[in-house]
Amino acid sequence: MMTLVDCPIPALQGSVFPGQPEVQIRRNVIYVPRADGGRDTAFGLFSETGRQILDHALFSNYPQTVKSQGLTTSLTTSSHRLRLKERIIYGGVIGNHYGHFITECLGVLVYCLQNPDPERHILFHSDMTVGEIFATPWMAELFSYCGIKAEQILIPHLPVIVEELLLPGQAFSEDGFIYETYGKICRQIGERALPQEMRERKVQPVYLSRAALKTGSRQLVNEDALIKALEQRGVKIVVPEQLSVREQISLFACHPIIGLMGSAWHTAIFTDYVRGVALCFDDHVYRSFPLMDAVHDARVAYVQVKPSGQTYVPSPHGFHEACMFEKPEDVANALLVRLAQLMREEKHPPAPRVSRAMLPTPSLGERIGIFKLYSGLGEPVMLHTASEIVSCCGSTNRWHVPILALIVGDVAFLCAEDDCLPCLDIVHDEREPLLSYRILREGERVSLQHPKTGLWLKAPPAHMGLPLHSDGTERLDWEQFTLQPHNVTWARGRLQQVLTLLGHKCRSGTWDEQSAHQTGLAAAWHRMFHEVEETSRD
Repeated sequence: MMTLVDCPIPALQGSVFPGQPEVQIRRNVIYVPRADGGRDTAFGLFSETGRQILDHALFSNYPQTVKSQGLTTSLTTSSHRLRLKERIIYGGVIGNHYGHFITECLGVLVYCLQNPDPERHILFHSDMTVGEIFATPWMAELFSYCGIKAEQILIPHLPVIVEELLLPGQAFSEDGFIYETYGKICRQIGERALPQEMRERKVQPVYLSRAALKTGSRQLVNEDALIKALEQRGVKIVVPEQLSVREQISLFACHPIIGLMGSAWHTAIFTDYVRGVALCFDDHVYRSFPLMDAVHDARVAYVQVKPSGQTYVPSPHGFHEACMFEKPEDVANALLVRLAQLMREEKHPPAPRVSRAMLPTPSLGERIGIFKLYSGLGEPVMLHTASEIVSCCGSTNRWHVPILALIVGDVAFLCAEDDCLPCLDIVHDEREPLLSYRILREGERVSLQHPKTGLWLKAPPAHMGLPLHSDGTERLDWEQFTLQPHNVTWARGRLQQVLTLLGHKCRSGTWDEQSAHQTGLAAAWHRMFHEVEETSRD
């Protein structure tokens, strides 16, 4: 019986940016110290009018929300307040947490690493002193690889006015977005850290133990049994907190990695080659991890133990949640099997989860059918134009427009009945104006299957107030839809352009590539048909 299942990976569309973020210069910035660590609600950088400069506040989750900071401060730019008159650069937030340092500090500090200046003063927020920071071995080590000395660091212990502050944009925001330059600079840090003899690739897997953690979000209470089973199968066991940063980077650069998802995995960003299996407590993958994977050569499988194979138990002191695996030896076996599969896939990429024999094939002469989309319960599927959320609606207003299904053979291209063709926000799918699905017909109903994941589009009933999501594993009531023929002779703008392009593609096999790309039709077509087209060329 299968012990592990792959977790759905969050869609990253619109969250991975090329290049680097913009840099601003702000004048008369009110710097409020961070006195209470991660719980501090008062700290931040504020304009002279007392408003938080949100581009440099700490955010998390997706959609992004501010972690703890307030939007305003009552402090003023008093003429009697201490003022820093030289031009200073901002370096981010330093906290005594390895993972948060990588995400909250290095995400801003990349500008200083791209533009090194040993004489430049760098302003940070921290509840630690400079002495405490450099007395913490892993912090001192990371700063040494960054080429930043203690005397460059400014951490005022009282509010000050910075007359001219250079503000590099965040190159990474927790769960939110990432710039390619973040991965590039972090790899450079890794290159400085690792001598050549610490880069030799090895086949022995390494397991990242959480045994040394005294606090955290989650704990596996019988991790010792899992470790014993892995050790018996030849896996090297390491405790990251007992290693130097250099040694941790070397592990990711040299070995296939196995471990519970957590901050230790952030070390992967310092290498240009990562292979591993991250074990999640449930099917939720924190978006930060695949965001980092997206900007370097990483192949990580995110998996969870099937719910029947784990039990939640009372949390030990210092942890929010805890669980135990019913059969740790089975989990150990399954982790190694999944790792071996991942390594094989690197040499022989797998076929898509949808059977190639069942994929639709594009053919000339297909007619386009235009339909309105309804759930299996008969509720209209609508787009709320202001939020871009797609859901079933019991009642509608002027902000709602119907979702259309443009049918070509056994393929449905979903879009909004709006001449501006807004993006569709469907959970666990890309955020694009057109999304393509394979159609499976059953009587008067249809099911819509994602061509890459093989999962089914789900439509929760209107009274639940939930959006559509593309993660159904079975075709039950929520995974079924009905189609009602619809006339869109009035169509204008981008919607009309898409209908014209699609019609031309079906008749002649060609279209205007630039227009198809600009409307999003080319991407929707490619995600459905590219596997078939590549096979025919072979």
